[in-house]
Amino acid sequence: MAKYALQSARLVMKRNQILESMMQYSFDAVISLDHSYRIMLLNSTAEDIFQLQESDVRGHFFFEVFPLFYPHIQFEKVRQIGELFGKKIQIEEKEYVLNIICISGEEKDAERAEDCFYILYIKDLENSEHLQNAAYENVEKLESDAQYVFEDIIGQSQKLKQAVFKAKRFAEYDAAVMIMGESGTGKELFAQSIHNASRRKHERFVAINCASIPVNLLESELFGYTKGAFTGALKDGKKGLFEIADRGTLFLDEITEMDLQGQKKLLRVLSEKKVRRIGDEVSRHVDVRIITATNKNVLRMIEEGKFLEDLFYRLNILALKVPPLRERKGDIRLLAQHFIHKYGKECRRRIVLEEGAWEILEKVPWKGNVRQLKNFCERLVIVSEQRLVTSDMVWEELIEGCYCEEPNISNDVPKKNAKSERWKTEREQILAVLNETGGRRDMAAEELGISLSTLYRKIKKYGIVISAR
Repeated sequence: MAKYALQSARLVMKRNQILESMMQYSFDAVISLDHSYRIMLLNSTAEDIFQLQESDVRGHFFFEVFPLFYPHIQFEKVRQIGELFGKKIQIEEKEYVLNIICISGEEKDAERAEDCFYILYIKDLENSEHLQNAAYENVEKLESDAQYVFEDIIGQSQKLKQAVFKAKRFAEYDAAVMIMGESGTGKELFAQSIHNASRRKHERFVAINCASIPVNLLESELFGYTKGAFTGALKDGKKGLFEIADRGTLFLDEITEMDLQGQKKLLRVLSEKKVRRIGDEVSRHVDVRIITATNKNVLRMIEEGKFLEDLFYRLNILALKVPPLRERKGDIRLLAQHFIHKYGKECRRRIVLEEGAWEILEKVPWKGNVRQLKNFCERLVIVSEQRLVTSDMVWEELIEGCYCEEPNISNDVPKKNAKSERWKTEREQILAVLNETGGRRDMAAEELGISLSTLYRKIKKYGIVISAR
């Protein structure tokens, strides 16, 4: 009897796991209600579509949370019929398809409302199609070979050299690497370079951004799934990225965005070196080198219970820190020269920066790091009206492009005239100074602390009309 009870308990647990997987990995919003139409469970798709948290709405009356569904759903009729399939409705310019199942405790009690509960499948037609297409297309694009090598990493600063030296050492081994650094520092550049310097360089480099794929799809993309594993699954099932990257490298960018359930499964795969597709009972052996990246404080996340400590130890065997651009000031000019040359060739425009312009670029805090500098160089190439780029032109583009705030980049950069503090807007200040100098633009520019060409541009920008005296 004990053996039979244990088998029964395991069967119930297995069924519950299958039901939970079917619910969580559905592209549809799934909501379960008790006999009084109060919310019992929501899956993550429902939370995303309706911007809700299950903990906030659990126990609430369905129409209290979803009042606009009231005229379209009649639970009494659903209970009498037992189900409702394929009902298309429109709410606030959005189209939904409703499927509702009424489940009763015993067939003989089916007429009793208190013995029934309901499962709603709500398909947001636009969102569902977008999620499926975006997820599959995104992963397909990311399944590309590594393009960059260590020679592509530009810079001569000591901190960058140390990072490159460590990365080259790490490339010789198969241990997991965790790359830490702020956004825009080039963490994937290091990941690809490590792969291309390793013994796996002739195998697949597969990259995925854990923040770019919905939580309820991430596990299916990493581990794969079998035929009919969940609603919206491909009819023949699908390989996961672990299987695709077998014998190669799997790069998990923004690893800290993975939810705890996914972290537990990832830890198991790393421990057993086997992966099991969703809905499958067979495990497959995989030989994958793992490289991860994050811009978060992982130790703090562990303390807050948002990241598994055991997983961190598995992934952080070889830790690599990529320095932010503010800690490698000497590399700014090298990087900017490279980007200006690159975009100059693409746009068929050649520009040259005067020394003052370079000095300003080297003193910008570049909070977006190399990525932000790269974007600014592209902008500068495109918008420059003349070949020689002055410091005033660089200053103006920095402010107009929101790369820094006016009036100061830092204490070391030339500041606007102190008199500007008396005026609410720059236009008022220019008008006042022009009035004081009798319309003399050269004197006004000197008073304002800007070049004559910059003053002309600002006069044009603000539509200032100067009366002759």
